[in-house]
Amino acid sequence: MKNNYHFSSKENFVKKILFSLLFMLLCSQGIKAATEQTILDLSSPANPVQFEFNANGSWKETYNDVDYTYWEAQTFMFSHLVEGPGSSWGGAVWNGFTVSRNADDANHSDNWTDNQWGCMAKGGISVVDNGVVKISSSRPYIIGYWNSWSKEQSLGIMFNDGKSYNPVGVYIANHPWPYYDNINGSAFASAMTKEGDYFKLIAHGVAADATEKTSDFLLAQYKEGSLKQSTNWEWFDLSQLGEVVKIYFTMESSDNGGYGMNTSAFFCLDRLTVNAGSDQSGVKNNYAEENHVSVYYSHDEESVNITATINAEVSVYRADGAKMLTSHIECGSNSIPFGNMPDGLYLIKCGNSVFKIIKR
Repeated sequence: MKNNYHFSSKENFVKKILFSLLFMLLCSQGIKAATEQTILDLSSPANPVQFEFNANGSWKETYNDVDYTYWEAQTFMFSHLVEGPGSSWGGAVWNGFTVSRNADDANHSDNWTDNQWGCMAKGGISVVDNGVVKISSSRPYIIGYWNSWSKEQSLGIMFNDGKSYNPVGVYIANHPWPYYDNINGSAFASAMTKEGDYFKLIAHGVAADATEKTSDFLLAQYKEGSLKQSTNWEWFDLSQLGEVVKIYFTMESSDNGGYGMNTSAFFCLDRLTVNAGSDQSGVKNNYAEENHVSVYYSHDEESVNITATINAEVSVYRADGAKMLTSHIECGSNSIPFGNMPDGLYLIKCGNSVFKIIKR
């Protein structure tokens, strides 16, 4: 009996040790999985390093078309006046993404130009607790304004590390301008009063091979005799987009004219969430680590100088995702002329390695 008792105790001890090891392993895997998810946080931007706001709550650089044809937060790059210098027409217009901390949800049909910085949800998202969205009137969020003439360039989101990601989703809220125009109409837009009238946001996911998948989000819809529009932050599932190197948004409405969509092309966005793509799975990047690629931009020579230990294909992308050129480099030192390229940020993809340069 005594031996059986000691054997049982040892067996239980071993089981506890094995269980503890298994628990620790599962926890470590869970922690790893959690770190592979990125949730947009506007409180710690990368470029600029801090958002400064006007008295009306709008980002002070909203009309800056020289220094900010894009802005960055964590790994995300948000397009902003991507047409470059002159596209704001001296501070009269803007498009793309900007940041606001204005909680105004009122109807300003008498002067939307000065009051275009609000959100029907009355502020940004401070926390999501067990599915409950909590809002702070002082919390910054993003306003998107679609320039239909620029198509995907206007509302493009890239990743500043050049890697791919799997979009999970994003919170979307109605902007006051189209919200009230859909109810009352305006000099440009018609009220949505007919069955089937709609206003929607379309997310496009661009894969590494340039193929696209889309997903739709209804911002407004006249259905079963009434107009349905939310005044809350609503979750937009983006998982159908698959693994992407870029996301961009377009908009669509039942109210159109000779110059395109009549409905005001605004919406609000917060807490964009993505998971790491397959190129971040922990597999060793042989090209970058073993073949030693170096890239730098020479301001004096106006050229991109690349040194590599093997032959490779090089692609140059603009900040909005447009491919500017493709070139073949040889083992050793190479130079790609860059004098005819406009100032701005570029991503240089050399094999599996991606580098960021800025031409000023």
